[in-house]
Order: sequence, then structure tokens, then C-alpha cells
Amino acid sequence: MRKIVIIMFTDIEGYTALMQKDEVTAVLWLEGHRKHFESSMEKYGGKIVQFYGDGSLSIFESAVMAVKSAIELQQVWQKETVVPVRIGMHVGEIIMHEDGIIGDAVNIASRIESLALSGSILISGRLNTELKNQKEIETQWFGAFEFKNVEEPIEVFAVNAPGIINPEATHPKAKLKTKNDARNFPNYAHEFVGREKEIRELKALLLQSSHRLVTILGAGGLGKTRLAVEIGRIITNEFNDGSYYVPLDGINTDSDIYKTIGSVLGVREQDKADWRTKTVEFLKNLSVLLVLDNFEHLLAGKNIVKEILDLCPYLKLIITSRSNLNLAEEREFHLHPFDVPEQKLATELNLISQNDSISLFIQKAKQVRTNFVLDINNVNSIVMICRELEGVPLAIELAASRIKIFSPPQILHRLEDLFSLLKTSRTTNQKRHQAILETIRWSYDLLTQEDQKVFRHFSVFNVGFSLDAAQALVPETDAMEVVESLVNNSLLRIDESDPEETRFAMLRVIREFGQKELALYPSEQAKAENAYTNYYLKFLTENQLQGDTGKTSHWLMLLDKEIEHIRYVSQYYLRNNDHRLRTFTLLHWRYFLLKGFLREGYELTNKAIMGNFADRLQGQLLVAMGAFSQNLGSFRDARSKFSHALSIFIKEEDHDQTCITLNNLAWVEFRLGNFVKSNSYAHDALKLAKKYHREKHEATALNNYAWVEKFRGNPEGAISLFNQVYTFQNNLENEHAQAFCMVNKAWTYIDLGQIEEAQSTIKPAIGYFHQVGDRQLWTFSKAVQSLLSENPISILVEEIIPSFNDIGDSWGLGLAQQFLANEFLNLQDFSQAENHIQKSLDIRTSIDDRWGICNCHLIKAIIYLNHQNHFEARRHLNLSYVLAEQMDAPGLLVDIISLLAWLDFKERKLLESGEKFRRVLDLLHHVSKLKQDEFMIKYQDILRQLDLKRPISRLK
Repeated sequence: MRKIVIIMFTDIEGYTALMQKDEVTAVLWLEGHRKHFESSMEKYGGKIVQFYGDGSLSIFESAVMAVKSAIELQQVWQKETVVPVRIGMHVGEIIMHEDGIIGDAVNIASRIESLALSGSILISGRLNTELKNQKEIETQWFGAFEFKNVEEPIEVFAVNAPGIINPEATHPKAKLKTKNDARNFPNYAHEFVGREKEIRELKALLLQSSHRLVTILGAGGLGKTRLAVEIGRIITNEFNDGSYYVPLDGINTDSDIYKTIGSVLGVREQDKADWRTKTVEFLKNLSVLLVLDNFEHLLAGKNIVKEILDLCPYLKLIITSRSNLNLAEEREFHLHPFDVPEQKLATELNLISQNDSISLFIQKAKQVRTNFVLDINNVNSIVMICRELEGVPLAIELAASRIKIFSPPQILHRLEDLFSLLKTSRTTNQKRHQAILETIRWSYDLLTQEDQKVFRHFSVFNVGFSLDAAQALVPETDAMEVVESLVNNSLLRIDESDPEETRFAMLRVIREFGQKELALYPSEQAKAENAYTNYYLKFLTENQLQGDTGKTSHWLMLLDKEIEHIRYVSQYYLRNNDHRLRTFTLLHWRYFLLKGFLREGYELTNKAIMGNFADRLQGQLLVAMGAFSQNLGSFRDARSKFSHALSIFIKEEDHDQTCITLNNLAWVEFRLGNFVKSNSYAHDALKLAKKYHREKHEATALNNYAWVEKFRGNPEGAISLFNQVYTFQNNLENEHAQAFCMVNKAWTYIDLGQIEEAQSTIKPAIGYFHQVGDRQLWTFSKAVQSLLSENPISILVEEIIPSFNDIGDSWGLGLAQQFLANEFLNLQDFSQAENHIQKSLDIRTSIDDRWGICNCHLIKAIIYLNHQNHFEARRHLNLSYVLAEQMDAPGLLVDIISLLAWLDFKERKLLESGEKFRRVLDLLHHVSKLKQDEFMIKYQDILRQLDLKRPISRLK
């Protein structure tokens, strides 16, 4: 929403410096700053948009009320605990956004605030115009200022009131802010983009008296020079004698540093014989900022930097470098790539265009093609380009410059050949910035030969890696020392997102450079790749998922960090036809199963089954494939894989794996609706588990029994079995299996109408699956929980169905569609109910899920009954009846036969109706008390008319 408002910025002058010296006073300042805000806003109709650090942002509807609020606040801050606050104000149009407000007016107000002194109030000329008839508010012209990204100079006025500081009177040099005292600074063809946070932080660092040397560190292409130039220009007026830009990339020895600085300063010709003496003499009494650009190849000259600081007490330095100087006076400022937007935001053009990576791409593209615009047709490709280039400014600029001849999708495709694409023939300020390859080579050439070798080895890591992994690649070297060296040279990045372990990574452009260099040394490449693959094979071996200890969450979190390496090693083994692929796959396949990456897991496992092996290893891989198949809904394929594996394990006399496979066959037969066959396999597994004292397999067999009982319509029996399963898993400390058991119990409690028990049982299970990242069981749990929700439809449509779709869980998807149909049926929305039950039926039919097909026909029959279409209702009831009889599912048969009997009664077929109701009364002994009661309530009048009283009293 757009609106015109008065914007007020405040901040505490000198707060950051005070925080380092006197934290108590700094906190008092901060509390004093915020103390009166709320009452003032309420009194004058203002709204606090945001408190940030030592500052605030507020908006007002009325110009007069806004300025009166500012005056009152400043007067309070000067009377009580004196708080040195600056205030800047402007009026203009803003855009209200969920994260705050944006717009040019906001930026202008911020710039005006930066001109103020503590105790003063500065306002824009436009705001001053709105006050012209307010005699009680006096203002004084302060100056006209050119602000960044603002075409016309902005007039600024100072507010005069009792107790308010007039910066014009007390600080005559404030007008110097309009001067451009940045000497010898380069001019760029395009405006500076982004880095607002970095500028604020650098400004705070440089304006502290104790910080005289700030080194901007980062890899080549991150924009260190551009940022240093920008911050130098912004703060130049803080130095009475201005600032100077000193490029150092043109000199080769540290002995030329004084000469280069002296030349930029304009030391007289006759004094050049002694550059050091004359340069120091020139600087020693000046308040000057020097920007020394590209220092990384002159690190031997760091003592010269220290000497300049010691001899010139009013001087400050900004240095850009890929390596730190390691001086006590140095404050390191590590520059990172631009943030890149999330792909899912690509359709929101206004929001996405504010991202720094996207803004830079657009700006550069317009330089080479003036009619270029960001639109719905190219935004996805541009977002992907910026993501692929990881927000590296130079890489984005070079990619965008190709817009002259390529479309964004073509540029994205050509990123496969990164270094051919990311170069330009256009003249740049620094020749090495004409190609990303040369930018990185500059850093690489500065390394020692040993560090170059280690860097090449580390390029095999496609994503972030641990110090242990680094050590495995360079066993003869101290990994910590060499990692630190590469970090100091900006060729490695530190990832501190994991609080338990620091990890390291290379930007893609740096990594691909390293891989090109490594390929020049074939024997070295083979050694590095072998060490890499061996490390992750050992890692998985030492961190196997132990089913009987149940530390599933810890195992998943370990593999979360390393999964991209595991994927790469799998492909490496596959390319090289390496027999270790089978063992490697067995060590990690459950990760893909638990995370819901079913299709990927199936493909990886399928590739691992090489040759016509008939050994234990092959059997285990067949079990893995069967697990993926049955979770994908390919039950017959799963049955085939499990049966093949069973024959191998029986031949090998492997009782443990035989138990596992029998239980898997029981599960897949259950999914197919073959309840008798399922129980037979579960019985065999249970018998074998008890014989060889395998409690975990015993628990699984009981779980299979429990599911069959639940789906046959015996929830009480299922609960009893689930309780036994939970006790086993609790004794085994298998938290994953315990959580799954809790979900199963909750669903069964719902069948029994025990809603409170269901809610309390399922909640911790959902929390657990969310914590460990088991997408499949989390989605299944949420689907069950939706039955307890006040708004199940939105949960099913927005969360559960998309998640099951993404995972590829056809059984779960069919179940969710059935749940959705039931909800619409309850709402009497028969059209939507029919739509969703047909979707469920199509899914269930495709995967041979007889229980699901039976339920779908039953629900379709109920829909037709509501349409008074008895013929179609009877047809679907008969279809469901055949399946329920085959499955021996009393619970379903009660519902189906009851409806058929009711239809007969309505059609005056009383004899047939009575026979069917007698069958139902016999079946009621095998179902839950809840279903018995529901039946009696629904049909007791009909039963009386049919003279079926004795069975009723017997049941009661």
C-alpha cells in the first residue's frame, strides 16, 4: 500500500564507540532514547515502524505533529539523562511492506539524519514548506546537499527551538558535507548497487577514534574496491583534509608503496628522492583518509602501513586485500557475496527486483541493451543465474553483459562452461576483472606451491566440508594450518551456520578454477578423489544407522551435512564401475527413504545392483529397492524384490535378514489388501524373531498385525498390539519407531472416538518427525492430525497433498484424497466430494490398494445415495462388497452390507433386507463397540420392523 507520510529517523551519535568503552552508560543512553517514544507517538499521532540498534524509524500523518514530537523528544533527551540523539525528517511517498516501509523518501530521511549533530533536528525543504504557516515552529536554512541516487540537490533546514542544538551555529564546518573532497577516486559507468548494511557497519567502524585501519577482505570479484570507493566518498567530509584513493595493483614491490602514496598526494617533484620522508611529512598533521586498494601482493610491506599509522596520528586507512595484514591495529571486515533470492519468490517482480544480485544484473544488462526489463518471462532464469553464481558481483556483471547476444535462459544454460561465458572484451578499471578466471588466478599465484597443491585438492569438495574431511585429503599436512591460510587468502569461506561445527566452502567460480588446475595433474587428481571417496565411505561406516539403538535423529542430522558429498561419491563409484558402490549405497539408502526422496533413492539403489550377484549384499539392496517401491506405491514390484531377497537370505541362512524381509512382505501384502497373506508373513517373522531373540523384528511383526486389525475394523485389538509394539521400541530406545507407533495409535484412537487421547498422542510424534526431517512420516502424521483439525480441508490441500506429491508417496496421496472427500461429504458438498474420491480411486486402482479401492467405492455409493441414485449406489456397494469379502474386513462389511440392507428395505425387499441385517448382526461381534453403537442408533427402527429384536438385546 502506497501513502504519503512524514518519516523520522533517529540515532544515538557515538553509541558504538561508547559501547566498547563504557557499556553501562551506553545501555543508559539506549534506554533513555527509547523511554519516551511510545508516549510521544500516542500524543502526536505517530507510529514506530522499527527500532534498530541505536536508532529508530517512525512515521506521522501530520507534518506539524511530527516536528512537535521531534522537538519534545529532543528537549526531554537534553534535560534528563543526556542522550546525544540526531533526528532527520522528510515527507514523501512510501510503500507499506510486511517487513517495514520502503521508498526513496525513506532513503532521503535517512541521509538527512546522517547530516545532523546530537541534539539537533534537520528537516527537508519539502517538509519545511508544509510548516510555512506554523509560526510556533521556527526553522533555518542549513544547505543544499546532493544525496546518492537522488537526481536533484535536497534543501535541508534546521529546527530552532529552546533546548534544540542549531548545527549551523555550533558547527560551521557542517557545510563541508556538500564538498567532494574524495581525491583521485575512480569514476564508474554505473551506480553503486546494494551493500547498505556493509556501508553502515564500515561507517561505524571508521568513525570510531580507536579504529584507524580497516581491511576489507574477500575473494576476487566480490566488489572490495567498489565498496571501499563508496565508503570513502560517503565519509570523506569527516576528515578535514579529505580522502585519497591509492591503487596499488600497478606496483610489484613493497618499496614502491611510499612512492605511490606520495604521487597520489602530490608530493613536489624535487622531493621524490626521499618518498618516505616527504610523504610522512605531508601527512603527519593532516586529518586524512587513505584508501589503499589491492594490497594482497604487497603483504611484506605491512610494516610500512604500521609506520604510517604511528607517524601520522590524524590519518585513517581503508585497505582492500584478499589477505589480512595481521597487524594489531587492523580491524578485519570480511566481505561476502550478495544475498540471492529464493526461487519461490521469482513471481513477485517488485520484491525480487529489490534483491542486490538481481538489481546488479538488471543494471549491467541495461548498459549493453537499453530496452532490457525484468519481466515474468525472464525472472526465473535471472534468479537461477544469480543463484548459480552464488551472488558474486563480478560474475553477475560478466553474465549480465552477455545479454547483448543471449537471452537469460541461454545464459543460464551456458553457465555449464563458466569461464568461457564470464569474460568480456570491454575495457575495465583493472584488466584482471575482464575475466573471472584471471581474477581467481591472481589470488592463486600469490599462494606458496604447497598451498596451491592443497587448494587444488580441496576443489574436489563440491559443497561445504569439515576440518576432518580436509585432513583426510592432506594427511601429510596440518589441515588446520593450511585451511587457515586459504581462509586468510579468501579462497575458502567459513560457514558458521552450524553452532556445533565450523565448516568450510569455496565459491563455485573458485572451486571450478581449482578443478581445472587439478585436472592438469592426473596422478594428483586420482589421489585426491580416492582420498575423498575413502573418507566418506569410512564416515558412513563409522556412523551407521543402528536400528536397535534408535539414534535415528542424530544419524539423519549427520547425513544432512554430508548428503551432497554422498551423492557425488555414489556417482563417482558408478562412473568408475567401482564395486564399493554396493556397500556405500547400503550405508545410506535409509536416509533417502526417511527424508522422502523416494524416486532418487530408488534410482541410486537400482544403479548399485550390478551384475547377477546372489549374495547377502545383493539381497540387502533388493530389500532397499523393495522399500522404495512399496513407498512409491509400486506394491507388486516391491513384492518381487522382497521375494527375490528372501530366497537369497534363506539360502544364506541369514536369519536376521530373513526376519526383516518377511516383515517387509507382510507390510506390502497388507498394502495390497491381502490381510490373510500379510498375517501369514508376520507370523513367520514373529516365530523366527522369537527363536533367535530379535526383539526389533518381533516389534515389527506385531506392528504388521496391528495394522491389519485396524483396517479389518478391530481398533481395540489394534490398540492392544500397538501398546506391545511401543513397549518393545521403548526398551530398544528406538525413538523413530516409537513416534511412528504413536501416530498409528492416534489414528486408531480416532476410529474409537477417543479424540483427546488421539490429540495428546500424535502431537509429540509430529514434533519429532519435524525435528529430524522425516518428510514422509511427518506428512503422514499431519494427514492423520487433519482428522482432528477444525479446518482440515486447507491443511490437506495446502500442506499434505503437495507434500505427498513431492515425495511420490502414492498410498499416502490416495489416503489424503479420501480424507478430503470425506470432509466435503460432511459439508454436503457432493460435487467436491465426488471429485476427490474419484482422484483417490484412480490412485488406489493404479497401485492395487484393495482396501483403498473398497473405501472409495463405499464413499461413491454414499454420494449416489444422497443424489437418490439407488442404481449407481448399489453398483458401487456391490463392488466394495466383493473386495471387503476377499480381504475379510468386518469393519468395512458392516458399513457396506448395512447400506445394501437399507436399500432393500427402502425398495420393500423385506426378506432380502432382513437376511442382510442378520449378517451384519453376526459381524458386529468382530468390530468395535463404537461401531456397534453407531449401527444400533442408525438402524434400530428398521430392525424392530423386521422383528430382529433378540440379536439386539444379545448384543447390548
